[in-house]
Amino acid sequence: DKGSPKIGDVRTWSKLIKEGQANITADGYAGVRAMPARGSKPELSVPEFAAAVVYMANQAGANWKDADEAMLKKINARIDKRTQNKK
Repeated sequence: DKGSPKIGDVRTWSKLIKEGQANITADGYAGVRAMPARGSKPELSVPEFAAAVVYMANQAGANWKDADEAMLKKINARIDKRTQNKK
């Protein structure tokens, strides 16, 4: 999709990985820059999307774990903040 980082694109992912797991997951879920929300997969839940982000980031060198309850809380808080800012 337009603006979405591709699996294996180490250059793009290395920049994103530095922003942190919660930030990247929430931004991707809500949509950021030219990238559509949830990578154009509106049916994905936050945990499902988070798992996909972990997989893609780890393919580019991250060592992220699947989002646990604490991580999901951080992700959801950022999604809520982004959603409020769009109103």
